[in-house]
Amino acid sequence: MRKIVFAAISTLILFSCRTPRYSYAPTRVNTPLFKEKKEIQLDGSISVLRGFDASAAYAISSHVGLTLNASWRNDKQEGSDGTGELLPPELIQYSRRSVDFGVGYFTRINPGNWHFEVFGGFGKGKFSIKDNGKIDSTSYSRYYDSKLDRIFIQPAIGFNGTTTQFIFFIRFQMQQYNDVQTDYSNHELEYYSIAPASRKFYPFIEPGITFRYYIPSLPVGFESNLLFSAPSSGSITTIPVHFSIGIHGRFAGSSK
Repeated sequence: MRKIVFAAISTLILFSCRTPRYSYAPTRVNTPLFKEKKEIQLDGSISVLRGFDASAAYAISSHVGLTLNASWRNDKQEGSDGTGELLPPELIQYSRRSVDFGVGYFTRINPGNWHFEVFGGFGKGKFSIKDNGKIDSTSYSRYYDSKLDRIFIQPAIGFNGTTTQFIFFIRFQMQQYNDVQTDYSNHELEYYSIAPASRKFYPFIEPGITFRYYIPSLPVGFESNLLFSAPSSGSITTIPVHFSIGIHGRFAGSSK
């Protein structure tokens, strides 16, 4: 599946002499779709982009909930023919870490098992690049490190059955790159659309779907999460898709 994801985004490379440096990769969206007060949810998912997502959610009342998400990514790119490229890479390694906290409102849409929710919050993280290659048989190396701040809001609607859930969501996210440490030149940052040292927020629109299936009579099941990410600004390069599968736990609370 990882190869399929990179095959989809490699179309960008075919029409450009530049090997992209991906400043942004989307993470799993935590959509609890609570049924009742004091409900608890836990999730652990593996991303096709060499990573892992963990999350928790808790309904503190009949209509208010909290979410917590953590994400780890260690993706990489290998090889380049170097034709006409400013920095022909042999290996580009990425490290992405983030934690997000959210609070939101949820309610049942009568009649039936359809529910609506909207969560918003903020996150912190770190992002780094290790870029190694050769220019005319001469080795080069570059690095990039930054801290991340972001804010998000994500409305969702879904079917909340006994053993299945279908959830349609859209996340609106703004991410900022702070305390940038790098030896890329300003020209290289601009050439590869890497986020420079600034206080600018980069906006993203990320629609997607979550499907869950719970084992009958057990509070544990399976989840898949798919989303597409489109930056509202073309000034940084992003990975346009996220897909993960994992184990999801849903522990009933009290509807009273």
